[in-house]
Amino acid sequence: AGFATFGKRGPGDLFAALGALLSTSAPGALVLAAAQPVDVLPAAQGVALLTSAALVGFGRRRRPECRAARKRVRDLKRRSRELADPASAHQRLEKEIRVLDDALAKDNTASDQRIQALQIELRDGQARITMNLNRRTDQAQQQLAGLAAKERRRIDKALEPAVRAHIQDKLRRTSIQETRSLSNMGAKMVQALQDAGIRSAADFIGVDFSHNPSVVYLVRPGGQRIRVPGIGEARATALSDWRQGLEHRARASAPTTVPPAAKAQIKADIATLRRTHKAEIKQAEAEALQKKAALQRRITDERARLTGQRQQRAMDTQRKRAELLQRQKQLAGAEAERARVEAELARTRTETRGALGTGKYLRFLLTGR
Repeated sequence: AGFATFGKRGPGDLFAALGALLSTSAPGALVLAAAQPVDVLPAAQGVALLTSAALVGFGRRRRPECRAARKRVRDLKRRSRELADPASAHQRLEKEIRVLDDALAKDNTASDQRIQALQIELRDGQARITMNLNRRTDQAQQQLAGLAAKERRRIDKALEPAVRAHIQDKLRRTSIQETRSLSNMGAKMVQALQDAGIRSAADFIGVDFSHNPSVVYLVRPGGQRIRVPGIGEARATALSDWRQGLEHRARASAPTTVPPAAKAQIKADIATLRRTHKAEIKQAEAEALQKKAALQRRITDERARLTGQRQQRAMDTQRKRAELLQRQKQLAGAEAERARVEAELARTRTETRGALGTGKYLRFLLTGR
């Protein structure tokens, strides 16, 4: 089949035509402008013609029709050389087939390794996301679980002022005179306590035994220590036990509920904390799902790309392998086939010089046809 003539002119053709025109007209223009002496005109015209021819040749070689023709000629030359020595050509083709197969096997191995690495990356990435999620949610879950105890502590803390006031009131209302019922505590000892400023159970908070058991101090609410004559270890112990018993009975009768407004505020605060922790858990879970989905998409896309490349390589290799096998098959009738190839090569060269020659290209530059 013959080659088609030149198609539509492109920017390269216009550049070649303009360059050729300028290079041929430049010497005469320079002489007319007196920029060059007349005796250099022949040499300048020769250089201009060579430049013009080079530009035209460059433009012609860049045409897709000429590139296709040159490729066809190269293929026919290679085929002719193969047919000149069928045995060597057969061995060379066999080697090319092995190279193709080895390259495909190597690419497939690399692809398998990459896919395996992607699977490991997916597994490890999902595990890291889960670990980070657990770290974020564990703390919130622990805080959620501790809200009931926190509510009880806040209620107990809100009760403390009322309980303390109740106990202090009971202690203030209990006169020191009641200690007369204790052993070794007669009217004289009670009077000594009153003289020392201890008139009720609220006027002292405990006793302080020194290194000498016979010397005992009573501790006032402000931390001041006082010594009462006649109060030794036995009487001090009896006074301390008496006061502690009063305090225990007062605590047992103390208020057990906080005011409704305070309790409502505590419950509202706990409810707000519960909603906050649940929202933190929900947000962490949503972010983890998004990260896992993004990781899965990336790995899936990469695996799909690798699979597509692998399939394309297999198709390309199969096509090239089939071409090489066909060329091997054609070597069987090497003599007749070489004659046919040589004839086709001569015909291709003739058609190329005719339909795509320099003259046709010059006409194409001038007329566009």
